[in-house]
Amino acid sequence: MKDATDEGQQANAELLIRQQERVDLDDLRWLLQHRQGRRLAWRILNKCGVHASVTRYRQEGFLDEERNRVYFNAGQQDLGHWLELALATANEEAFFTMQREAMQRAKKFDVTVDAGHTESSAGPVTVGLDGEVESTVEPTTPMT
Repeated sequence: MKDATDEGQQANAELLIRQQERVDLDDLRWLLQHRQGRRLAWRILNKCGVHASVTRYRQEGFLDEERNRVYFNAGQQDLGHWLELALATANEEAFFTMQREAMQRAKKFDVTVDAGHTESSAGPVTVGLDGEVESTVEPTTPMT
């Protein structure tokens, strides 16, 4: 937009934004139609820490490095919350299907799906894109 006060340009910009939003929702609907797409979306939500605390790497005390990690985690989580809402808006039933499938994969490997890092009797694990369990041992020192 060259002139923010021009009503015609404003209307055109708003139209372009709405068109892009429709394309984005169509893309997410397509993704959610496929089991592989739902697994990928769930994995991204977990990597963003959507269901985890932003202080998940907090050690004893609260060092500046840990504070920076919290800010980083909060940013990732914000992106994950945006994606979660977009997925649910695009296709609510497929979104719930994605959650059910994640729970079924977790039960298969006896893990809990309530955080970006999950606990099992073997320690922290993540169920990968292909349904395989991946170790995600938490750092013992702050990440920089």
